Amino acid sequence: MIKRFFTLNFNISCISNSLIALIFITGVWQGCNDDPYRIGLDLLPAQDLLEVKQDTTITIETYTVGPVGIPVYDSLNLPFGNYSDPVFGQTKAGLMLEFSPANSYIKINTGVVVDTVTMNVYYDTIYGEQLYVPQIEVFALTDGIDKSTRYLTDFDKNGKYDPADLAVSATEKPDTTNRLSLRLHNSLGNSLLNIPVMNDSAVFTTYKIDSIFDISFKGLYLNPIAESYDMSLMNIRSITFTVKFHTDVDTTSISFAFLPEDTRYLTVDGTKVPMGDKFIKIFEHDYSTSTIDHLNDSTRHDTVIYLQSLGGTQVILEFPALEQLRQMIGRVSVNHAELVIPVLGDSADLVAGYYPQQLGIRILDEEDAYLPDDVLYQASQYATTISYMNGRFYSSVWGYQFNMTSYFHEYMKGDINSNRIRIFAGRLDTNLGRTNFNPLTYNSVVLAGSNNINRKITLKLAYTKL
Repeated sequence: MIKRFFTLNFNISCISNSLIALIFITGVWQGCNDDPYRIGLDLLPAQDLLEVKQDTTITIETYTVGPVGIPVYDSLNLPFGNYSDPVFGQTKAGLMLEFSPANSYIKINTGVVVDTVTMNVYYDTIYGEQLYVPQIEVFALTDGIDKSTRYLTDFDKNGKYDPADLAVSATEKPDTTNRLSLRLHNSLGNSLLNIPVMNDSAVFTTYKIDSIFDISFKGLYLNPIAESYDMSLMNIRSITFTVKFHTDVDTTSISFAFLPEDTRYLTVDGTKVPMGDKFIKIFEHDYSTSTIDHLNDSTRHDTVIYLQSLGGTQVILEFPALEQLRQMIGRVSVNHAELVIPVLGDSADLVAGYYPQQLGIRILDEEDAYLPDDVLYQASQYATTISYMNGRFYSSVWGYQFNMTSYFHEYMKGDINSNRIRIFAGRLDTNLGRTNFNPLTYNSVVLAGSNNINRKITLKLAYTKL
């Protein structure tokens, strides 16, 4: 019985616009022996007494892509505002939201005259300048938000809203609480109060008001106006607006709110649709003022690569010669595979830049390098194990470390044939045991690229010959 153990260490060097990893293969044979600590060379048949050291090469190539739309996962973390990053340029985070009546039924008498419409935006945390007060434009949606659709962060908002700005005042922070306030045009209040079901107590009682209300009022688009000194993104937790009005017999008000928490369902054409208000996060990135001088160029393998959350930049990493390696080494069981990508910059840079503590990986198909979600083996038994590959930052290596064992094992078996992966700023989903995209918080990091000769990407691969 012969067991053969091989270890491949990829020492990275730069040759002609690509990253060449020199593989040193060493083998150890252990024959069956009463002394387990004795290497049984004397027991091996002659045909196994081979010189097993050999050299070969494998190429690793990296390049930056972006911006890349990512799925908007259902979450109450709603980034909003404008952030100016000296490395990554400008990031704008806007919102499209549905609203629902937030009151119990209120009878609307004749002779309605709207007095004021006031919007309040509540937030909890701010990334960047703590005194930031974004100036907000508000537009009425002309297209509804589909409750059953998962939208991407690069959603094309053009033609989806009325361009008439409903905001009639500056946005202010009226007190010490985390609240922004602005006045909206009274025409918005008039249109809402004149929806026929608003004066139907039976509709309110059966809660059918929400589905009927959505047909008449599609929602609002909130756009933070970009200004030269913007350096903050805030996390919005709730939004309301109140219509104050008087009639022939009384003075009262009715409020509307973004209410995503409702878990009840409405059956539409035989399909259950959640009743909670939906939203679309819209992230816009402008790299014209950044230090990134090229994007989406698969032929450009630079010394640096860029990662950014919120649908910003991602990295494509490819092993062009992986198929040749598979053919060369034959049937193996991969015991361990570790990829380390160094960070460029010191600890002060990382703290100041709110670097991502977690990076994620997705395996790609051979046609589209930046599809919005898993595009290969998504429904297979390998999806979970391959999606979660560590990707944490470790100060001991001053970089991000990935456990690639599952990927290489399945590739060498022939169950995976893609040699390309996509790396992104992620967040660990402990419930699923995998890393998802990060549409929640802003972070960014600059890494060593495949042509960096000072901080080299390393790959270690250990396998057993079968």
